[in-house]
Amino acid sequence: MAEILVCCINYNNSEEVLEYAKEISLQNNSEKVLLIITDNSTDENEKINLSNGIEKINLNIIILDPNSNIGYLNGMFLGVKKYYELNKRYPKWTIFSNSDIKFGMNNFIESLINKKYLEDYWCIAPSVFSSETKSYQNPHYKKRIELSNIERVLFFTKYHILFNLYSFLSSLKSKNKKKYEEKSQCVYAAHGCFFVLKDDYFKSLKKLEYGAFLYSEEAFIAETILKEKKKVYYDNNLRVTHTEHSTTSLIGNKNRAKFINESLNYIKKEFYEVIDG
Repeated sequence: MAEILVCCINYNNSEEVLEYAKEISLQNNSEKVLLIITDNSTDENEKINLSNGIEKINLNIIILDPNSNIGYLNGMFLGVKKYYELNKRYPKWTIFSNSDIKFGMNNFIESLINKKYLEDYWCIAPSVFSSETKSYQNPHYKKRIELSNIERVLFFTKYHILFNLYSFLSSLKSKNKKKYEEKSQCVYAAHGCFFVLKDDYFKSLKKLEYGAFLYSEEAFIAETILKEKKKVYYDNNLRVTHTEHSTTSLIGNKNRAKFINESLNYIKKEFYEVIDG
């Protein structure tokens, strides 16, 4: 029985997903890992390529086909549900990860298995170095996002022209990201490209379901952990590199605005209006 579950998504990027699977297979203690890939692809050739490719990788891999694109976090949750169905329990640690990730250490899995974290650390955020911006993406948010900031983004994503301006300003802001690695600490939210969740987290959820298609997943994880009075811990002793080959860049600004707006409205309704309203 695998001690570590890794969940990732294939969305018409099977070559990248297969490379990521190879990365995991080279880890120390990779025999203790189960990789579950949710195949959100719409291209039949992609599905065939993925299925044929995993046979050449020395790693325990399961492919799930939901028969439609169910989005990022719901695709991850589908992997967790499958693990529970097979084992009648949750794994000690579950990694939710983009496929555009490189491990900066071959003992990442080994370190995760052996590390003794405090009981109330339900999410572990590693040091994430962006090879594109040459900066560190964690800690992602140190403090809870204010409702006024959510309202501001909702305004910009409501109108396509305004969203183009918002995207431009965000790109300028990204050039000023952290160029140094911060000390380990408790934070509000982990960067969504790669984070680790404790088994207790899944036990706490009434249902493994996210009420949006894409975006704001970090806020959902952070808020559901905060609700249980538990913590997200940034651990700079664990390191990965984010190559920023995200498939979300292919969906276009109009759809990006739509999905961001929908996801933030969901977060606002679920976690802010009850508390702040």
